[in-house]
Amino acid sequence: MCVGGELLGPSLGLAPSRLAQALFKTVNHFILQLELFRGYAGRHKP
Repeated sequence: MCVGGELLGPSLGLAPSRLAQALFKTVNHFILQLELFRGYAGRHKP
């Protein structure tokens, strides 16, 4: 059960979930780029 959602209350509406989605997408994008970079560097070592 999400305690944070209960503390924020229904007054904020969808704002917390939208913020969480944006944060999740940003982190996901960063991790994806990092994995691609690591894979590229790993394949192209001299």
